[in-house]
Amino acid sequence: MIGLIGGHRVGKTSLAKAYAEKNDAVFLETSVSSMFKDMGHDPAGTFDFATRLTIQEEILKRLDVIYAAQPVDQAVITDRTPIDLLGYTMAEAVGMTVTPELQDRFDAYVRDCFRVLNKRFATVVLVQPGIPLVAAEGKAAMNKAYIEHLNSIMFGLMMDERTRPAHYYIRRTMLDFDDRLAALESAVGKAERLAHDQVGAYITAGGLVH
Repeated sequence: MIGLIGGHRVGKTSLAKAYAEKNDAVFLETSVSSMFKDMGHDPAGTFDFATRLTIQEEILKRLDVIYAAQPVDQAVITDRTPIDLLGYTMAEAVGMTVTPELQDRFDAYVRDCFRVLNKRFATVVLVQPGIPLVAAEGKAAMNKAYIEHLNSIMFGLMMDERTRPAHYYIRRTMLDFDDRLAALESAVGKAERLAHDQVGAYITAGGLVH
């Protein structure tokens, strides 16, 4: 599965839909906002860390079920990954908000996010901020500082040694939509070639592929 990483308002959904249409892939819309509402929360709201962690734990469980149900014989692209969930959770971990009691839960959640990421995704691409923010009904807050904060966190998580899928980022100076789409296609192509080469090297070394 291909996953687009990034804060809200960076254009992930439009990019994922365009990629799917052009490359005959399945677009998996995660509808995290609907999950928030289903749990009785405003997706544009701010939360204390305990509440944020509870919400994100449940969303990760729901998304993992959705990820697991996707076809294996066709490319799938989605606009939400476990790195996104973890990034939003970590953005709420400020000051003394994370009590010792919550720390163990948070540590377990981090492990679960990387476990799901590594199990379900082959390639992830970070879409960075830069495109103009436009007010729209039902969209998350137009807070540039917060979006940049999320981008920094997610960039670090993507580059973390625990991230096993092939990972790339789209430069923040690349704002033209067609250029962004071409960069995404290039990243996926590189990841596919890398995976092919790794399998070839394994076979050459005498490995058995099932």
